Amino acid sequence: MIALLSTPTAFEFRFESVSIGTRKSPLAIKQAEMIAAAIELNTLGTTTTLVPLDSEGDQNLRRDVPLAQAGVDFTTLIDAAVLERVCDVGVHSLKDVPPTSRWNPGLVIACHLPRASPLDVLVGAESLAALPPNARVGTASVRRQAQLRAARPDLELVNVRGSVGARLAQLDAGDVDALCLAAAGVARLGESAIAGRANGILPPEVMLPGAGQGIICATCRVGADEMRLLRAADDPDAHVAAAAERSLLDAVDGLSPWTGRPPVGTLMERGDGGGWTLRGLVARPDGAEVVRVEKTAAADCDPAEAAALGREAGEELVALAGVDFLHH
Repeated sequence: MIALLSTPTAFEFRFESVSIGTRKSPLAIKQAEMIAAAIELNTLGTTTTLVPLDSEGDQNLRRDVPLAQAGVDFTTLIDAAVLERVCDVGVHSLKDVPPTSRWNPGLVIACHLPRASPLDVLVGAESLAALPPNARVGTASVRRQAQLRAARPDLELVNVRGSVGARLAQLDAGDVDALCLAAAGVARLGESAIAGRANGILPPEVMLPGAGQGIICATCRVGADEMRLLRAADDPDAHVAAAAERSLLDAVDGLSPWTGRPPVGTLMERGDGGGWTLRGLVARPDGAEVVRVEKTAAADCDPAEAAALGREAGEELVALAGVDFLHH
């Protein structure tokens, strides 16, 4: 599969062809194409092929319960395809990748593309305040539901799932008054996706995103030759942010004293001065209680330091929430 160049190049290797596993939705295909473009740009002479696959979450689509309660999994079958060499590389929205303790140790996240907006967008109204009393808002994310309930307890939350296009169709049909979506996903589909609809970004003070939201990542087998070409396309800032946010998620997941797991939000971002700020929260699913932490790091923070900061923040969240957090 790999042909060494007779004359050394910047990377000293060339892949003749790399196959990329992806879900079949329009957004997933778009994201896989972005990984393919990054690979071809950073590795001379390489061609890529997309391998569309059905994820378990796509095959077992239940629309009546939140994603977490349904046990929806958008990554396992693609990861299995990589491990079984059906494809060389898998592509995911990083927010869909489970905590490390529940992810396959034979895989590695070897590439993070530059981060798009990590925030959520409200489609159907310009802000939460603009929604009428008792408005119906569609989202199947327990993280979004908890924070929406904390901000607007009067809202009726509806489990709306499927592709972005399918969810927008439910908005247009009047099934809901507004939708809560990842801004990055909407942007990748193009402005026409929400053209003519009122919309507004939800600030992190209102809606802290999920770990890794807005980052497209590529996975491969640990030790595989593909690690080198993926590392060549890895974005340093996205890698730092991902390390902090996933470490926070891992800490909450691993240290949780509760039966069940609380909604978790986290965001690591640079400030105007270049330094980093990490925010994190855990919430009760009903939104009645939200616990928050905030940490800072220097501008030259590396992934290892970011991961340590994330673990510290996650440990603090669990301690502040207390053992009875989910049992009030």
